[in-house]
Amino acid sequence: MKPYITFQGEGRNCTVIEWHDRACDKGSNGQQLRTYNTASVSVFARYFSARNISFKNTAPAPLPGMEGRQAAAFRISGDNAYFSGCGFYGAQDTLCDDAGRHYFKECYIEGSIDFIFGNGRSMYK
Repeated sequence: MKPYITFQGEGRNCTVIEWHDRACDKGSNGQQLRTYNTASVSVFARYFSARNISFKNTAPAPLPGMEGRQAAAFRISGDNAYFSGCGFYGAQDTLCDDAGRHYFKECYIEGSIDFIFGNGRSMYK
C-alpha cells in the first residue's frame, strides 16, 4: 500500500463521498458483502489523512428485527491515520475503526446502532 495519502475537502458540508452498499447486498462474486466490505470508502494505507470532508453510506436505516443491514460509511485499516473536521454518516455501523491507531479531531459521527466499531485504538477529540 502506498502511504501518506490525503483527502482534502472544502468542508464537511460541501465535500461528500457517498455510496449505498449493505451487508446483505451481493458482491461481484455472488456472495454477501458482510459488514466490513460495505464501506463507501475503505483505507488500508499507513499515514492516511482526511480534512474537511464527509463520508456517507446512504443505505436506509433498518427496521427493528431486520438483519444484514449494516452499512459502513468509512473503514480505516491502516496505521497512524489522522482525521480533522470530517463527517461520517450512516445508520448502522457507521465508522469501521478496523485496525491501527487513529486520531479524530473535531469530527462528527452520526449513526443509530453501533455507530463506531472495530479493533482500532483511536482517540476522539
